Amino acid sequence: MSKAEDLANKYCEGSSFEDACMERPAYIAGYHQAEKDLELTWEDIPKIFQISEELKTSWWFKDNEQTKLIGTQTFWEEVLKRFKEKR
Repeated sequence: MSKAEDLANKYCEGSSFEDACMERPAYIAGYHQAEKDLELTWEDIPKIFQISEELKTSWWFKDNEQTKLIGTQTFWEEVLKRFKEKR
């Protein structure tokens, strides 16, 4: 069972609110659609790679101190931020 189904069942257990249980399928469907919308595809990987390559040659890494950041959490967070902006 998914997180969405577990949470929906939690709200329905022992509930006197029929509306909460009637909304359960919509809640689960919406959660699953959001998962699909946010998941990465094979098409996203080349985009992420391209952003990482662009970042390595951008002003962000012109300073010698910054080049030490390549492959670190800070570097990949910047790649992720830029990917989300382009997405």
